[in-house]
Amino acid sequence: MKSVNQSFEDNLHSKGTIQAILFSCLGILGFVFNIIVLIKLLLNTCKRKKDLNFRVLVLREQQSKKTLLYLLVNLTICDLLNCFVLTTNYIYKSISMTNSQDYIHFSNITGEIVCKMRIFGISLTITASAITLAVISLQRFQEVIHLLHDSLTRKQAVLIPIVIWLIPLIISSLLAVIYGVADRYPYYCIIKSGNNFFIAIVSIALLCFSIVIPFTIVTISYTGNYIVSYAMTKSMKINQVNVKSSKLAWKGNDTVFALIIVTVITISSFTPVVIAFMLSSLTKILYKDNYNNLDSNLWQFFKISRIITILPSIINPFIYRVIVKTLR
Repeated sequence: MKSVNQSFEDNLHSKGTIQAILFSCLGILGFVFNIIVLIKLLLNTCKRKKDLNFRVLVLREQQSKKTLLYLLVNLTICDLLNCFVLTTNYIYKSISMTNSQDYIHFSNITGEIVCKMRIFGISLTITASAITLAVISLQRFQEVIHLLHDSLTRKQAVLIPIVIWLIPLIISSLLAVIYGVADRYPYYCIIKSGNNFFIAIVSIALLCFSIVIPFTIVTISYTGNYIVSYAMTKSMKINQVNVKSSKLAWKGNDTVFALIIVTVITISSFTPVVIAFMLSSLTKILYKDNYNNLDSNLWQFFKISRIITILPSIINPFIYRVIVKTLR
């Protein structure tokens, strides 16, 4: 019997080691992709600062494109952070499992810090990405609605991404406060502090600012963008205006389709882990005894949903490159 149990543990240990190494490699790959795209975005942003010999209307168009580039830089930073959190977590796990399950004892103060940093990083990445996507959709809609108005100034374009991080920082800090490492193996990050009301408020805030509010804004903005663009194009044709030669033609659908793909990939990849956070909170509040069962389906779902969040960091950089080419 003892040999059977030992064989089972060795098999589980081998699978865990392979998974940790595999996902560490995926995280590193995504990190490299996003570094390359980030450099490209920054170079394009700096290049546009020198292009000042334009007519006023064309200069407004260039400023609008630069605003979008600033927001894409912010989104790329979110992807980089996501890769960093996932990669460091699995590298940490790889080292631990390669040497033995207890090589790094996750239940001590080091494990507590790693747990809180991990939860903080996951929440920050998800919420900041979702809010950034919502702002991008509003910016695209604003460009179509206010065709003759000035685009955001350079100062505003820089300040918006900074402000975007304030809400995620607050929510992520609160989540890090209530989460801690379990007292026994496998040392999952679980809710260990805070009363039920506080846990519920933090979880609802995460759900609202990472899924509900951004998804609502994105849906309304891109739907409105399509309706207005369609009406504008139809009006131009009726008035025999050459749509392709129009100075505002680029503000139609040339970047919107790619941005919608980025939005769908990102939100659909992040939604499962947000649901996992919500289920974790509900189980803690309503079924406390079952919550402490670290072998339950809840924690398996949590692990799988966290892995899925790496997909945008690997796929989106290729779409960003397409958008950059469109903005030239």
